[in-house]
Amino acid sequence: MTDSDSNPVHEERQKQLNRYNRRTIYLPLAGMALVITAIVGAMMWLVLAGDESGIANWREFTSATADLIIILTVLPLILMLALFPILAGVWIWYTWENRYPVETWLQGWFRKSDTFVGTNSGRINQVAKSSANVSITYRASVTRIGRIAEQSFSWLFPSALKTSEEESNE
Repeated sequence: MTDSDSNPVHEERQKQLNRYNRRTIYLPLAGMALVITAIVGAMMWLVLAGDESGIANWREFTSATADLIIILTVLPLILMLALFPILAGVWIWYTWENRYPVETWLQGWFRKSDTFVGTNSGRINQVAKSSANVSITYRASVTRIGRIAEQSFSWLFPSALKTSEEESNE
């Protein structure tokens, strides 16, 4: 343990940070979770166990609340998804105004990617062929071992042998 680990100033700062986090982050989150759980629980109880006279009103209220929650949840997501096309439009507008540097940059990247694909296509084909050969060899070996085992132990299962012979005759 070093001197900086047991420094009382650092320990006091850590305690202050922990108190601040509990007061400003954890306590409000826990309170909101309890309130939301209580509201949802009360709504479920009133909808499912309410008397017949007021049950329609509670169902309408619950449906409206659920719709509002869905809308308020989806709206920020829609705005975030709209951000990408907006940024793409701004980028296109910017490149239209400053055409030459961006085109040069894009051409450089396209040239690098084309060179990478061109130099590695032979290796990719070679690896694909060797992996296909390994797969074919493995499957053939498993099939051969299965047929040897089937023939070796056919005396244990004579009905299975007859069934496979009947299927092959048809």
